[in-house]
Amino acid sequence: MEQEPASFGRHPPGGPTRHRAPAAELVTEADSEAAVLAAVRPFVEARLLIVDRERRTAEPTLEVAHEVLLEKWPLLRRWLSEDVKAKRLQDEISAQTRRWLEERRDPGFLLPPGQLRGLDELDGARWSLNPAERDFVRASRAAEADRRRTEERTREAERQTKVVLRRQLFTVLGLVLAVVVASVLFRQVRITEDAKRTVEGLRLAAQARTAAGERRDAAALIALAGVRVRDTQATRETLVNVLASPEGQLASLVPDLGGVVANVLAPALTARGAVVLGCSDGTVRLVDPLTRREVRRAGALHDDTVTAVTLTRSGHLVSGDEAGNVLLQDVGGEQAVVRVRLPSSVRVRAVAVDGSAGVLLAGTEDGGLARWRLVPGRPPLPLPLISLHGAVSAIVVDEDGHVAAVAASGHVVAVRVSAADDATAADSELHAAPYGIRLALGPDRHPLAVDGTQIAAWASTRALKHSPSTAAAPTATALVADPLTGVVYTGDELGGVHDWVLRGSPVPQGATRTGPPTSAVQDLATDGRTLVALNREHRLVAWDVTGRRSPASHPLAALDGQVTALAYGPDGTLAVGTGQGGIRLLGASSTSSWSTGGPAVVGLAWRSPTTLLALTDDGALRELDPRTGAQHVVVRHPGAVDVRAAPDGTAVAAWRDGPVLLLTPTGANGPPVRIGGPGEVRSMALGPHGELAVGRGDGEETRVLLWRGDTGYTSPPVELMGHHLYVPALTFSPDGHMLASGSDDRRIILWATDSGRALRTLYGHTDTVRSLTWGRELLASGAEDSTVRLWDPATGTPTGSPLRYADGDVVALASSPGGALVEGSATAVVRWPFALREWETLACAVSGGGISRETWRAYAPGYVPVALCA
Repeated sequence: MEQEPASFGRHPPGGPTRHRAPAAELVTEADSEAAVLAAVRPFVEARLLIVDRERRTAEPTLEVAHEVLLEKWPLLRRWLSEDVKAKRLQDEISAQTRRWLEERRDPGFLLPPGQLRGLDELDGARWSLNPAERDFVRASRAAEADRRRTEERTREAERQTKVVLRRQLFTVLGLVLAVVVASVLFRQVRITEDAKRTVEGLRLAAQARTAAGERRDAAALIALAGVRVRDTQATRETLVNVLASPEGQLASLVPDLGGVVANVLAPALTARGAVVLGCSDGTVRLVDPLTRREVRRAGALHDDTVTAVTLTRSGHLVSGDEAGNVLLQDVGGEQAVVRVRLPSSVRVRAVAVDGSAGVLLAGTEDGGLARWRLVPGRPPLPLPLISLHGAVSAIVVDEDGHVAAVAASGHVVAVRVSAADDATAADSELHAAPYGIRLALGPDRHPLAVDGTQIAAWASTRALKHSPSTAAAPTATALVADPLTGVVYTGDELGGVHDWVLRGSPVPQGATRTGPPTSAVQDLATDGRTLVALNREHRLVAWDVTGRRSPASHPLAALDGQVTALAYGPDGTLAVGTGQGGIRLLGASSTSSWSTGGPAVVGLAWRSPTTLLALTDDGALRELDPRTGAQHVVVRHPGAVDVRAAPDGTAVAAWRDGPVLLLTPTGANGPPVRIGGPGEVRSMALGPHGELAVGRGDGEETRVLLWRGDTGYTSPPVELMGHHLYVPALTFSPDGHMLASGSDDRRIILWATDSGRALRTLYGHTDTVRSLTWGRELLASGAEDSTVRLWDPATGTPTGSPLRYADGDVVALASSPGGALVEGSATAVVRWPFALREWETLACAVSGGGISRETWRAYAPGYVPVALCA
């Protein structure tokens, strides 16, 4: 038996000293006191140790015979040294345990691998831990074990990939040398079809992530192919991230115009966010740039291909065509169309209107600037034609000064819009770009130009006679200015878009917005929220300039107040409650609104398609009829918490001091049931079969009370303990088998409702979890960290990165009957895909239903495309 003495010597700062130690300190489960005394007897006979008895208790003691042994006995010195290390380690563990508890058991404060190894090396030393320290060490070991298992799985996946590649190589060699190596090939273990699909799915996921920066449409379809090949956590996560990331393009689509080509793009978007396109069939069409669908078509048609189009500040469309025709019409088609024709039937390259002066302008291929005075009720009156240096490529009008900047060949010319004689006011010479000089009006009506080599800015249209402030902008092909922020955007020959600000001279800012690198940007348009490029492949590429939107986020409504409650009805109608007491119903084809008269809405629940319950912070439970708008108060009690309804029409409302009111499907209201226990009620959830969960706490003690469908909720509940702080969010799974609870401690716990056992804990949010909702496959959580997270409840792992639309607490979530997720935060209601088929449908929409074989070969070489979208 080799065992360390308990404390034969002490080790103060000046060096070790001997002292007497009870022999009982050496007694363990494996060794009795007699065995210990027998083991030390040779040391006593060798006069190395002294055995004595404690006078008071008569218990045997041990002591080193002389202090010189503490210096000359190597084994004893090693034991003492390890004893000191153990005590130091215990002090460190105590300090780190306190920090871990202060940080609410955050995994980031567990012992690192180095300290755990030191702990293992001293595992036999004398030291003891209190229960909290033992929990801390166990959690550290578990976290390290998880890390090692993850690394092992990663190594195993890498090894498996190498095995697959090696076996494929052997297969090729076997086909070439079939006779020579036939016996070897038969002995090889054939790779299973499942493993092939896994490798192929992971390869497609990696290719989708690579493609996302340049072609989100291609990336979406490649990610969808990965899921269809092999539906795994990794392929699903890639699909979600490709579609939900606010970075990169919102869309990259060829407009669905029935075979018609989009020829030119107006520099402004309509009030509803549509782009204005001049098309090859002579039409002017309004198209949603995110879905590629046509929204509207202008009533008047051109006789030939539309070659120029713009949208005026008053909302009128101006367009010119290949045959010299110019049309002025309103978007809605209610007003009369103004139609003029150039006498030479030459191609129109640019159009503009000075609305305040009532002048229509058109620049032509042969260098002419035609003008017409617009007089209501009379035909347009031609003004003298102005001959310029060459083909006109752009016109912008400063309506305040009634001066137009016109780009013609290598010149930018200032023209007095209404002048009959001597109309040219100034002339500035730039580089003669292959695509023509492009113009825009920046902040404070500053004229801006790009000429393929630089971006130029003048103080005003009248200052064109002076040299501009410039900055290098190689290969710039397009230009537009944001009317809201003053940011200027230029497109280039490689499909990229660059941001600029004017600080005396143009200054670049931010990273390049990447587009398809195979085609130059032809035109740009923006409304301050969305930036759209039309490239020379007739593709629309859209970006969100607010940093909020992604293809997956779809704002449903902007409200006047803070969103506080959401509820989907059986027919898909969404009810939205606000902190100002407003209730809005968002249906498939209509919306309607009510007001509670002031009290904030804290909970909403549909009992049926014709009955909506609303709980307000004045404690009133109201019943509303959406058909008539009638409402009445069912009951009133101070301290409202929430109201929930089950599919059968059963509803439950709760208040902070404990009453719970049950409303039966027959309309009879049972008496309020008082929920006992310490602290206030903080949350409540109703299950599909009558299960009831109530979260309550007083800041020191937090618990969730669970009833498993007892009709009157009079039997004692099951107490679920696991959260350290308040529980503001509860929800049952659709089958009632699981309950999810979200807490101020930033954790989500999944509970089995039949046993009350905690199944797993979900970590990820960095602030209070405020809302939870369950879908058919996933669980969604919203928190005060401004994010929504999707979880696989079977594994407890997140599906994709956090979803984020805007800063603000996500206080409400609701899942639609069709598989969508709705988030209520700040003053917006935002729709996200939820069910996997919703993400797949979105991928098909973002990709326009398909991409070319050339695109597949460029971004997913080796994959044989199959039909993915119906």
